Amino acid sequence: MLDSEADYRRFQIRPEDDALVVSSSVAKEVVTRVIDETASKQTDPKALVLDWLDRLQRADGFALDISTATKLAIDKMPASGFAVDVARLKCTARKTSDLPKEFVRAIRAQKLPYDAVVAEAERRQRAHTSADALKTLSSLVENSPGDMVLTRDVAFSAMKWGFGGQAYPLLRRVALARPHQPQVYTAMARCLADLGHADLAVIYFEVALAGHWSNRYLEFVRIAKFEYYRTLRAIDAGELETSVPEFAAARLDALRQEIGGTDLDLVVMMEWNTDRTDVDLHVMEPSGEVCWYENSKTKNGGEITDDVTAGFGPEMYMLPNAPAGKYTVKVSYFNSDTNRTSLRTKVYVTIYRHFGTPQEQVRRHVLTLGKAKEMAEVATVVVK
Repeated sequence: MLDSEADYRRFQIRPEDDALVVSSSVAKEVVTRVIDETASKQTDPKALVLDWLDRLQRADGFALDISTATKLAIDKMPASGFAVDVARLKCTARKTSDLPKEFVRAIRAQKLPYDAVVAEAERRQRAHTSADALKTLSSLVENSPGDMVLTRDVAFSAMKWGFGGQAYPLLRRVALARPHQPQVYTAMARCLADLGHADLAVIYFEVALAGHWSNRYLEFVRIAKFEYYRTLRAIDAGELETSVPEFAAARLDALRQEIGGTDLDLVVMMEWNTDRTDVDLHVMEPSGEVCWYENSKTKNGGEITDDVTAGFGPEMYMLPNAPAGKYTVKVSYFNSDTNRTSLRTKVYVTIYRHFGTPQEQVRRHVLTLGKAKEMAEVATVVVK
């Protein structure tokens, strides 16, 4: 009941219309229809994504303008393309007696210190497989399901080890809890493209480009365009299949014009899992010149995007024509989130040779940073 007749008029509610609906509708039929519609949405993967997109466009904190062309493309996509089946991890069977006693006691007491879990994961990877290591790390998320920093942390490791199917639902959880943080959409799209789910990858890339994100994310959209271009180029080359090839071709042409030079010999992309954290990307070229935010363009043509000082990244280094020699990729842990004393900042670095071409080579690295002001080497790349 509203307080006054003016309130009814303001909300455009006409009691006489409601009376007609009530008198002409059987309550059981209405309830059954609503239950059936809800159940249908819960089992239809496409309906779930469409419902999420609808809620995302009405969410507080940011604006999302999905183009009409994108909406029409999504309508054409079959429901089967929205289902992501995650294969179970194939772990080596072990007995409890094979595990360190202290770790077993921590599990039974449900007290899992971050460093102890990471150490046990590293031990299992050395002794068994990456699947065993990931299963160990997943206990962090199971123990603290609402901690999005931990969720990102474990997802990064899953991506590094090639378990995109396991990383995707973790990143999806982050997206639902933190829809205003755009980096998670490109991370999901990347996982989906690696899994061969081109249609869903296209949707997440379009969301990444359609959002009006916080100014603190600086050049996120520019970097997202490069990543999306790489996926669209794979579709164009027949390496990925999509149900909307005309839309993908049109977007490829548009992005090629928007980002300009797309033939890149060397690309380095970096993101991290903790907010209020400043991590800087450094690439030393064969000449000895270092490309970083204080020297954003080098004599050899290397370029780095603007510095992200508040968390998550991404940052990207690009070099169109790489001279022969050794390139050293480093990260500088400039400033940390002092509110998180129990966790470490985990950096996810992807290095591309011959970016977006059939000759492309990809290397993925995950680095755990220990303390602020630390400079850590990620990898070296030799160009011949």
